[in-house]
Amino acid sequence: MGNNFQWQTDTEFDPPPGSTKPQRSWEMIGFWLVTAVIILFLAGGWFLSQRRLAQVDSEIRADLQTLLDLQHTAFLTGDGDLFFSTHASDPGWQAAQLLPFNQAAQQAGLTITRVETNQEKVWASATWTQNDETYQKLLFFEGRGSRYQQIPGDAAYWGELEARQAEWGTLYTYEVDEDWTLDIITFVAQQCQQQCQSLTLLVSDSLSEIALRHAVQIPSPRIFALDTSGQPADAYWDLLEKRLTAYLNPATIRIALPPKNFLNLNTIDYEAAATQFMAENPDIRVELVTLADLPTNPQELAGFDGAAFPPSAQMIASGTVYDLTPLLESDITFDKGDFYQQLWQGAWWRERLWFMPQAATMRLLFYNKQLYRDAGLAEPSLHWTWTEMNEDLQALQEAVTAVNSALHYTVFLDAGRDSLFAYAYNWQADCAETAVIRCQTALTPAHINAALAWNQQLTASGLAPARSKDDQARWNWQAAVRVEEPVYYEHFLQLSSMGVVPFPGSDQFDGMTPLWLEGSFITQHSQNPLAVWRWLKFLSYQPPLPSYRLIPARPSVAQQTAYWQTLPRPLNEAMRSAFPFSRPVTIEDDLWFDDDVETAVPPPQRPTLNWFTP
Repeated sequence: MGNNFQWQTDTEFDPPPGSTKPQRSWEMIGFWLVTAVIILFLAGGWFLSQRRLAQVDSEIRADLQTLLDLQHTAFLTGDGDLFFSTHASDPGWQAAQLLPFNQAAQQAGLTITRVETNQEKVWASATWTQNDETYQKLLFFEGRGSRYQQIPGDAAYWGELEARQAEWGTLYTYEVDEDWTLDIITFVAQQCQQQCQSLTLLVSDSLSEIALRHAVQIPSPRIFALDTSGQPADAYWDLLEKRLTAYLNPATIRIALPPKNFLNLNTIDYEAAATQFMAENPDIRVELVTLADLPTNPQELAGFDGAAFPPSAQMIASGTVYDLTPLLESDITFDKGDFYQQLWQGAWWRERLWFMPQAATMRLLFYNKQLYRDAGLAEPSLHWTWTEMNEDLQALQEAVTAVNSALHYTVFLDAGRDSLFAYAYNWQADCAETAVIRCQTALTPAHINAALAWNQQLTASGLAPARSKDDQARWNWQAAVRVEEPVYYEHFLQLSSMGVVPFPGSDQFDGMTPLWLEGSFITQHSQNPLAVWRWLKFLSYQPPLPSYRLIPARPSVAQQTAYWQTLPRPLNEAMRSAFPFSRPVTIEDDLWFDDDVETAVPPPQRPTLNWFTP
């Protein structure tokens, strides 16, 4: 290595003698004492924080339980206003509370067992007992100031939507449900038995169904029903089996038809329509059942998949009627633009579509030309006002009294509610907007009372007979001015020289004629709502029987049948003049003017609905 390399030994690095001092024990004791104090401090802080978190969780559980108890009480008493005030104002979410499985849980009463906070939102587990089985599901809440509201969900909980391929198609689940994907894939394979072809199954954070070909949607078991061990309950697998059975197998749907009218016919030839529909849809069989009377109890429709008449607000509130909105929103083949807007909007309530419009009737005013001549009056115009009509009725009284006949004669006759609605719609209306449906101001007790006061004035002055609950009573009277359906135009023309005009309006705008809708809905009891949805879509293109002169729901159908062109000229002029200003008697409007309120003297209140199924 060379003669100049300097070697060094270990002794050269030893400290000088006497320089090493032993570490004193009290310094070690101090170090560990400080460490112990820090650990105890941190542990105490952690313990206190956990105790505080547990206390907060307990307070949140107590608050949410109070909310659920309030919901339970409101549900049992049918107080919809109170019940829905505890929920988010989302119309779809509120409609979902009418679903049978949600009602069953509310009927039993829910108990909060666990909560987890996520900023202002709370994820809570709740249990209930039904038919001796205990279930649990996930509920979502949001803090609103010092109180909570139940909400549809929280996107932060579910994670990403993931796709899994299977022999039967594609399964979509959210990340939080990943542990159950294999169970669901196996279950679907057992149900399909090689029958499924390119099926798309979506395990959704929504409670609704969708109307897409080769697709089935089902809610996550977390928001439907888990068993006590936290696994999908038997009720969940039953629901999935039901949805798959409806997808795979031919369906028989039972449709309730209204009683046939005096012509022993329905307004649409349902038998012919069913024959054509089944030829075009061989996987669906339509069974038609004509009812003896319209049901007064919603439970009378439990054995039917649908009904061919508009549902009442009480039917919807009881949970009898299936919400069509999710099917409408998911069905890319449905043409919702091809509807007269008056008819289309008349099928909505609380921002949800509850029935499929098919047609509408628009009653008009028939006047006796001879009595007008006897009174020395000019005939009313298509654009007359309520002031002119009231003046005419006063002037006609003497001419009507002079009639020497054994028949009952009166000045004005309306056996229904049309003139009351027409007056209420026009009362203090401001039609400045340019919407398709004019003057959409919601009816209030003031509007209703104004119409009742007008009617009572007519009755008190002898210009109109007292209203009769029996619609047939109108045939016992002859009137100078009467409210009647267009179908009777030729009949009254033969009896006397008759003219026809719309309801009056004001100096600023024409009158608003009440429009009564015909349509069909799906019942909540249906085992195959998607099949009924296809039937309802088909019905929306079926023309009403010409003899009734009902306005088709779709302009394309009116054009195809030359509806407007085939009306008698005087009737055509009156209806064309009235239709642009016609206003549908909505599901909500129909709550007014029942038999009790028609004669009310103080300002009436809208009848209270009894929500939910007892």
